[in-house]
This record gives sequence, C-alpha cells and structure tokens, in this order.
Amino acid sequence: MMTMNSSRQKELKQFCSDNEIKVSDLTLLDLALTHKSFANEQSRKIDHDIHRRHNQRLEFLGDAILGAVMAEYLYQQFATEDEGDLTRKKAQLVCEASLVAVGNRIELGQVLLLGRGEQSTGGSSRDSNIADAMESVIGAVFLSDGFDAARTLILDLWQPLLEELGETSSFYDYKSLLQEYLMRTIRQRPEYEVTDATGPEHQKNYTVSLFIGEKLAAEGHGKNRKAAEQDAAKNYILEHRIPLH
Repeated sequence: MMTMNSSRQKELKQFCSDNEIKVSDLTLLDLALTHKSFANEQSRKIDHDIHRRHNQRLEFLGDAILGAVMAEYLYQQFATEDEGDLTRKKAQLVCEASLVAVGNRIELGQVLLLGRGEQSTGGSSRDSNIADAMESVIGAVFLSDGFDAARTLILDLWQPLLEELGETSSFYDYKSLLQEYLMRTIRQRPEYEVTDATGPEHQKNYTVSLFIGEKLAAEGHGKNRKAAEQDAAKNYILEHRIPLH
C-alpha cells in the first residue's frame, strides 16, 4: 500500500475533524477510501497484492460490524418486538439507502480515491461507491480502535435514522413490502419497467412504471433504476394506504 503524502494526511484529518470521526490509524482510513479503480491504476507502481490496496475487504468487515451493532441496539431498545419486527428494522438501517444517506451527509464522496475513468463518470457520487466506502470506514475504525469505537461511530452517524424508526420513512424497502402484500392478497407479483431515462450518463434520472397484471398502477423516479422502483412501490403503497408492517 502506498505511503500517504502530507496533503492526503491533512485532508483525512480534516475529514475526521469535520465529522467527529475518531480513528487512530489514518493508513487504514485511507485504505477504506480507496476504490478498486484507483488501486488498479496504481498496480504497476506498488506491490502485486491488489487486495491489500483497495477497500473491498474492509467493506466485507464493516458490513458485519454494522449488522452486529444494529442487532444489539434493536434487541436492547425494542424489548417487546419479535424477531420479524427486529429483522425489518435492521434491514431498514443497513440497506444501501441508509448507507448512502449517512455517507452523503458526511460528504464521503469528496475524500474517495477513484481511478480516472470512475471519477470522470460520476463515481464520487455513485450510490454503490458511497455505500461500500461507508462500510469500509466502519471496518477501518474497528481494526484501528476496536468494537466499542466502531459502535460509537455507527450510533453517532446513524442517529437521525434511529430516530425515524417506527415512522414512515424513505428507508423502508417498499418493493419487498408491496410484493409481500400483493402475494398475500391477490397472489400477483408487481412488475417494473424503465420508461424514461434522461440526463448525462453519470447523472441520469430514471422513470419506472409499476404494473400489476397488465394495469399501470404507479410511477416512480430516481437517480438509478433501483431507486425509481422503490419510489414507484412507495407511491402505490401510500396511494392505497397499505400498512407498513
């Protein structure tokens, strides 16, 4: 892994200060913010073990730590709820949408190291990159300072989402809720079709139509197909007052 220069160290220290992130090993944080595309471009300049030079292994670790912290939190905070309710709440908190919301709030995209091609196509604002890097940061804090430090980081950064638990929020998995409801009531699966995509390649806005049978039931919009599908399912659920449980 390449040694950080003083400019990068200063940038990461400022990022940590701005967001009250405590991590002793800045080298691990730098790794957490290194996308595979950047590592690939550097592959001939440094050691051959590419997996030690980008954040995918830390992402794997951070995902597990995030899940454990949220499971413990929910178990303690919602003592009267059963396994199914706790599972739904956990899914709401660890899904890509919540990771992206947290990552965007701390402007994670601004400190990501990306390859030239990835950067030029909007990689610093791509949901998947933000979500992966957010999990990687958690993994870095865990390795650097232990589980308690990772728990503190997660609960601090996720506090706005934790306050929304039990309320109607944008972090519900509306597609799953709608499919469960339709299969239970009319034994039909909803179908989604992209009907429009406008804007430059790295900033497209998608329109998705939701069909039940052959009937157009709702439309949704989003920055990618998944987000637009979630929006369409949400619009149908809210219009038809389908309970969110």
